[in-house]
Amino acid sequence: MATLQDELHILFVDDEKELLEASAIQLQRMGLQVTGALSGTDALTALSRTPHAFCVLVTDLFMPGMDGRELIEQARTIRADIPVILLSGMGDAIDQDILDAMAPVHVMGKPIRIVDLVDIVRQIVIRQPLG
Repeated sequence: MATLQDELHILFVDDEKELLEASAIQLQRMGLQVTGALSGTDALTALSRTPHAFCVLVTDLFMPGMDGRELIEQARTIRADIPVILLSGMGDAIDQDILDAMAPVHVMGKPIRIVDLVDIVRQIVIRQPLG
């Protein structure tokens, strides 16, 4: 039987290596499993291999190559129901049309507080039936 703790495996995507590594360490200390990806392409590879291993996709909006919007669109062709937390340094300044195109998403401004991210992940998982 799956427990809540078993379900807290996130796919975390950010092109800033130091931020990705530091966030992953902090999230792991708080009991989450983390698979990190430095690009949208790497994230899609991980998601393709094990689409139901992740309870949520956490991604930066602005990244070189594939941006967060394109990643979300392609990720949802692999797994349509994957919840998304979108990270952005723009905060409330993200164009509403962009958000509508990616809906549903949870938006968090950068810099992120890990404790807030964990709370959102837990809320998402609790709302979904456990595997």
